[in-house]
Amino acid sequence: MQSTKRETVLALNLIFGLTLIGWPFMATFSLTLFEGSGAVNDNYLVLMLVCVWLYPLTYIVALAWSRMSLNHSRTRRRAVRIALLPGLNLMAAVGLTIAVWLHCGGEFAC
Repeated sequence: MQSTKRETVLALNLIFGLTLIGWPFMATFSLTLFEGSGAVNDNYLVLMLVCVWLYPLTYIVALAWSRMSLNHSRTRRRAVRIALLPGLNLMAAVGLTIAVWLHCGGEFAC
């Protein structure tokens, strides 16, 4: 059972690490949304920018923390939860991207 959770943590770390390949495109996309005149005052855009730009930091912290928890913790379930943290960041970024799109009437610039 413990080896299964170890493999789960390693798989999650690998999957979220592979999503870093697309991060530069999303980061560039989030910066281009700030070309509009009132973009700085839009809370959805600012939150989306923060979520997107903090993703690599979230991944690195979750990677190190889940590895330490995997090696030193009695329960492996905690390591799996920690390894899922970048997923929350991704869900927030996608949710905020959809919120910006809906807020601006089907466009990405208000």
